[in-house]
Amino acid sequence: MDRNDVVVKEIYIDATPEEVFPYLTDPSQYVKWMGLAAQFDLRPGGVHRIDVNGVDAIVGEYLEVDPPRRLKYTWSLVAQDQSAPQDASTVEIELIPRGAGTLLRLTHTGPDRAGRERHAMGWDHYLGRLDRVLKGEDPGRDPFANLTHRCMPESFSMTQNHPVVSHDQWLKARQTLLEREKEFNRQRDELSAARRALPWEEVTKNYIFDGPKGKQTLAELFDGRSQLIVYHFMFAPDWEAGCKSCSFWADNFNGIPVHLKHRDVNFVAISRAPYSKIQAYAQRMGWSFPWYSSHGNAFNFDLHVSFTPEEQAAGEAYYNYERRKIPTSDLVGISVFYQDERGKVFHTYSAYARGVDMMNGAYHYLDLTPKGRDEANQSHPQAWVRRHDEYDT
Repeated sequence: MDRNDVVVKEIYIDATPEEVFPYLTDPSQYVKWMGLAAQFDLRPGGVHRIDVNGVDAIVGEYLEVDPPRRLKYTWSLVAQDQSAPQDASTVEIELIPRGAGTLLRLTHTGPDRAGRERHAMGWDHYLGRLDRVLKGEDPGRDPFANLTHRCMPESFSMTQNHPVVSHDQWLKARQTLLEREKEFNRQRDELSAARRALPWEEVTKNYIFDGPKGKQTLAELFDGRSQLIVYHFMFAPDWEAGCKSCSFWADNFNGIPVHLKHRDVNFVAISRAPYSKIQAYAQRMGWSFPWYSSHGNAFNFDLHVSFTPEEQAAGEAYYNYERRKIPTSDLVGISVFYQDERGKVFHTYSAYARGVDMMNGAYHYLDLTPKGRDEANQSHPQAWVRRHDEYDT
């Protein structure tokens, strides 16, 4: 299977897996967000049928049924003028508990190349409708309702995916979204306050780093400030270059340390690579932010962003506050420290994986655009990313 033929979609839904699952398996609930009549024989080997337009249908067989966490089934188009199913592919839906809600992850494997955009945009649209229905909101008019499945690859476009309205209608919709944005900002302020209110743990190990000022302790990295932010840059000792995704993040770093220092914060990056490699790579990239090497000490391991040979061999380690599969020797993170008047150092916060997302300004600009991050057709979300000197002109 060509990994380019995989569509992955994720959406957070403010409902439990037990509340979401019936909307995927009960025809009376399914029609509320899909807008299509369906028949489900919910068991491995059972069949499902979704009437698309009274002529064509989506049919398939359940491969896995694990209520309320997982569904996997085949997906094929049966058209009135065709004797056999077309566009055979597989859909897997996972409902993963996240706090009081659910992360819904949908993986559609095998749609032909001509149909990838159709499937990616279609799932975006319908999962958005599912979210609105579960919130008790009107899912809105379905612009796909009169389209046949077969014509969509040729005629499907961003314009068809979005209603085009008058300025007054657009303004009303924008003002409605503004209220949600304001509420999100209020919730973000509350979350930031809760982050600052977390208890601390004292750092008692004596870590020594190599950097632009020679050998320095963790306490010395504060550089006269009481707060320190560390970006754990993925750059292992045996790598010849830093991680390309971390490099994408690091393109946001130049220029900010001087501003942070005026709020009593020092900012540094730390990697396990020897400082000579870090220097050479920073020069290549044109970066000037402070970057230190933890080569030879346990700092990265203690902060759970680097993993021992035994953990790598097992393919599993403690990362992002749980045991999970690890794809490489080093992963990304951000850690925050505080130094009191007596010189004691405390670890106050660490974030990993998607927790570092908000530190990438480019991503948040993309989030403002109609296509967003536009990563659905990638083998993984950042497969498109290159170091800034490696993109084709």
